[in-house]
Amino acid sequence: MALKFTLKPLSQKYFIIRLILIYLFSFCCGGYYFAAPLTFDSTILYKAHKEISAKEILYKMYGACDAVTAFSSDLIKEERFDAEKKLRRTKLTIKASTQPDFKVAVTITDSDALGETGSELVFPAKKDTACLKGWRSALEGKYHNIFQDEVIRAKDKEHHTFSHIGFQYLVSIMRYYQSRDSSKYYKAIVVDEKESYYEVTINDIAYHENSTYQVRRTGETIVSIADALHINQFKVWELNKDKHIDYLTPLKISQSLRVPSSYARKTILYVDKDTFLPLTQIIYDNNAAIPYEKYTFEEFRLNPAGFSKETYSINIISNHK
Repeated sequence: MALKFTLKPLSQKYFIIRLILIYLFSFCCGGYYFAAPLTFDSTILYKAHKEISAKEILYKMYGACDAVTAFSSDLIKEERFDAEKKLRRTKLTIKASTQPDFKVAVTITDSDALGETGSELVFPAKKDTACLKGWRSALEGKYHNIFQDEVIRAKDKEHHTFSHIGFQYLVSIMRYYQSRDSSKYYKAIVVDEKESYYEVTINDIAYHENSTYQVRRTGETIVSIADALHINQFKVWELNKDKHIDYLTPLKISQSLRVPSSYARKTILYVDKDTFLPLTQIIYDNNAAIPYEKYTFEEFRLNPAGFSKETYSINIISNHK
């Protein structure tokens, strides 16, 4: 005679007790990985804990970025242009104040681009105090004509402007995509803990570069459209370079532009464990082999003492003339 065994489901009370015991065992073992094999709902438990971990790290990062009032750093800026097979590298030495007004003093100390090394920029918030020295000769004579909404567009066809230096621009993009679908956003995040930082990877597997944007208002430009859609201005220009339009060229109403569906297919952040600032940022588009952008903050000093109005004075540059 064959024996038949029947497993009775646990009552709600014992099920809750079991989960509590599993959680305590996992905590004592130093992490949630150990809990996964011990529960029938291991996948759900594992994903839920990963999601909470990502939220905690990102919200701490948001708060840390919001709290930055000043910093100094060397910024290694690596960006891909057009069909180039490698990243174009530039090293900037930065002193920046972010509150109450954004101001930055920049010196280019090393660059793959000809004629940039040694160039300096002071960017206070007001047009009449901005000053440029030693930048590309192509900018001579048009520097004061490339402002928009108090934001300097100091170089045509760059990935970013100087108003994006720091962390707030990155955070604004992340908050925007999080607000669109928070649950989907966090499920796309993978966190890997390293010795001194968290590696946070945000995946957008639905990313593509074939969306269409139709100009709706007079005065719209590549820059204003990129800002509104939270996408990269160079990517918009790159996808529409056959139309022969510059960043600030006013577009015609009903004109169509090709735009990416989001900022990036994959974003990797190295979030420092001490400051919770994303001191390394690596961004990929459809090219999985070569990053679209990579930014690394080195010799970073948070809210350093000694910053003064003179740091951003027009004299910092005029004295070098």
